Amino acid sequence: MISAGMGWTLTVVIGIGLIALFAWLWKLMKKKPVAGGTIGFFLACIAVTGFVVVPSNLYVTTGGKNCDQYWVYSSEATFEKSNGENVDIVLKQSECMLINNSDETYVIESVVYGFGFSKDMRIDPYSATVLDYSQINDFFDEEPPDEIQTESTSGFVTRKWLRTAEDYGSLDGLDGAGLDNLRNLLEERLED
Repeated sequence: MISAGMGWTLTVVIGIGLIALFAWLWKLMKKKPVAGGTIGFFLACIAVTGFVVVPSNLYVTTGGKNCDQYWVYSSEATFEKSNGENVDIVLKQSECMLINNSDETYVIESVVYGFGFSKDMRIDPYSATVLDYSQINDFFDEEPPDEIQTESTSGFVTRKWLRTAEDYGSLDGLDGAGLDNLRNLLEERLED
């Protein structure tokens, strides 16, 4: 697990390093270094693409309008929250995870373009939630655009917007870990 900023930096360094390495190797073999650099460029493109496409996204809210993004390369990792609790991170490539590492409540708002529906989700304090989409598109004051261009043939496109509960408004009716626990308790009582 590495921060997204560090991931982008490593991606650039690896790409430039592969180009320089192959140019140097070709020069040692008394051949044109440009040919080696060209081969290094194409290998760097493959490596960089894999380095950026393969990881899953992990988002950690730290209070207020602060959210850190990490890239997770292994299928399993662990994150220690500020309250001392460990969170096991088990993600598929098509999923992302949001860890609320604060005592505040957040909301992931679904912004739908076209004709469709997607539920908003409440994120309770100190919770860890696996999301069935690969990324969160917009954060806090970065509002999603009013309209987007897409080549998609589906009826709608959805963007996910992470917001504070105060900015979102009423939390009535939103799904979240707290509501799930209450729902389970009520179902147990009704079965008795």
